[in-house]
Amino acid sequence: MLTSHSPSTKQSSSLLISFLFLIIILTTLIYFLQTSSVSFVSPPSSSNSHTSPLSSSTPSIPASLNSLSPLSKTVLFSEHSTYENLSHEYDHLWDELLPQNGGFLRVYDEDVKSNGKENAEGKEGEVQKGKKHKYGITMFHSLHCLGIMRGGVQELFREMEELKMEVEKLKMGKMEDDDDEEMEDDEETESKMRREQKNKRAGGNHGHGHDFGHMEHGDPLHWLHCFDYLRQTVLCTADGTLEPPKADSKGKENVDGMMERQCKDPEELWKLSVESFEATS
Repeated sequence: MLTSHSPSTKQSSSLLISFLFLIIILTTLIYFLQTSSVSFVSPPSSSNSHTSPLSSSTPSIPASLNSLSPLSKTVLFSEHSTYENLSHEYDHLWDELLPQNGGFLRVYDEDVKSNGKENAEGKEGEVQKGKKHKYGITMFHSLHCLGIMRGGVQELFREMEELKMEVEKLKMGKMEDDDDEEMEDDEETESKMRREQKNKRAGGNHGHGHDFGHMEHGDPLHWLHCFDYLRQTVLCTADGTLEPPKADSKGKENVDGMMERQCKDPEELWKLSVESFEATS
């Protein structure tokens, strides 16, 4: 019995090392994201853009939320123990950062723009007049991605705990051949629980499951998209706020970014998203 689990244990050990590196990278990324204010911009219309919006007419947003508008709200950054906790007890807090509709802006597109490629249903990429379309809003997309990544870290910690328990059992010599049947039942139950947890994170009313229209959320590698999306969001915002160092009791300086900042009001975007669905329902 011990021999049959050795390859699995070695493989799990390799995964554990990879998970630790992932957690370090994730922590660094979230720190830098905390030090920036999210840019509220419309989809790019530049010819240099890799993809074009479906319509030549882009929905407008309030002037106060334009990326070039002055910052309008003083916010004191501070530590929040509930948001720094991976317990599922606090999942609802992350869900509540997004409206029920996922944080989209829904509009009727009146203009028609086609890429000229014909198909059986008309021209590919064509927007039909009077049809409802959903636009993503950067703030909500970013929060959605953080939720996806948090869920991934929760899963990694769960698997790490299981690995530690398995190693302890191996050390204690409690895994015996006559337990094969019982272990198979346990593995089947565990596999079912994993599928249920993945489905919970991927859909339903769980905020992290809102579909942004370009990737299926059953994809276990969706968080890779989130890494790259947040990287570009932080660079696009390019927040130059200077964060003074703070000294601890031993005089050692550290920068934690917890200070007053000038920000835009996220409630305006929340209201904009919700009202757009009410107006087009």
